[in-house]
Amino acid sequence: MTDPAPVLRREVDALIQTQITILNQAGPLTQLELADLRARSEKIRALFKAMDLSKPLPEDPVRKRKIAYPYPSA
Repeated sequence: MTDPAPVLRREVDALIQTQITILNQAGPLTQLELADLRARSEKIRALFKAMDLSKPLPEDPVRKRKIAYPYPSA
């Protein structure tokens, strides 16, 4: 089975680039542009979620060290 992450990543990159182009325009956005902006944002969120779900879960839980004193003493 092929990894879907690169395909999803390219789609996310293209959507983000479109968002940047639209937001860099001079002048206010039209209602249609705002609606498209919201739709692309939702699509980006959905694609990121799909990428997260496509990653395998780690076999062993990651153990974090506990730090007794988070700040060095003076």
